[in-house]
Amino acid sequence: MRKLSFFIVLFLILINISGCKNQELMNQWKPNELKIDGSDADWQNVPLFMDEDMNIAFGSANDDENEYLIIKIGDVQLARRIQRMGVTVWLSREGKKEKRFGIRYIGSESLAASLRRNLNPEGQQPALSRMKKFKKTDLPRFGMIGILHDGKYRTEPENNPWGPSAASQEVNGLFCYEFKIPLQFGMSVTGDADEEILDDIKIGIEIGGITQEMREAMRENVAEMRDRKEGMRGMEGGRGGGMGGRGRMGKSGAGMGSDMSGLEGKEFWLDIKLAEK
Repeated sequence: MRKLSFFIVLFLILINISGCKNQELMNQWKPNELKIDGSDADWQNVPLFMDEDMNIAFGSANDDENEYLIIKIGDVQLARRIQRMGVTVWLSREGKKEKRFGIRYIGSESLAASLRRNLNPEGQQPALSRMKKFKKTDLPRFGMIGILHDGKYRTEPENNPWGPSAASQEVNGLFCYEFKIPLQFGMSVTGDADEEILDDIKIGIEIGGITQEMREAMRENVAEMRDRKEGMRGMEGGRGGGMGGRGRMGKSGAGMGSDMSGLEGKEFWLDIKLAEK
């Protein structure tokens, strides 16, 4: 009896320890009919896993070229937070300590319309008012994805056939987000273009926050815009014009940094074993 109690205690300890690590996930081979359209209909034969802390379900698949990810959310408040702040999917070999490639997405026009139909004005306005302080370029627009690439930030259409793509919609009361990430594309932007893709990757999912990496990329973009404008004004002649441009852009950059303070997202990482056909 004493030995049995010891093994029970040891088993519980191991469960707690394993819960502290990244979630491990054995990928499924991509279903033939899988399309990035925001629907979960193509994922019926792919196991979905639940993150109890964040109350979301996710599934993962791959083929020889791409990683596919679905995120399903039943909480309308969390979906609204993504609409305001975005969800970022990181692709890495090293996990959280190497965030050099990520995709940021706030959703499609159709999903935004679904959220507006379900909108409860109470408690919503303060967050929306806070977001009005951000410039339009700080987050991707509906139907666009933001790509964070070695500290640089750019936007592309969500249905890009040659690079990362995403889609989202409401399905039977659930908010579904689908992603396609070209594996070689993701590895190349982390400096591993000439290396063979390994059997495992790490995927980070960060929901509803301006990440530190995104802050730095945005500040670099602001600095580049400021330098370009100052150069153009200098070419036009007029020292005063250059000084004026510096003052306005400098103030905008400082304001952006202060506005983003405290807007941290919720984040977890998956250790993914890629499937073979």
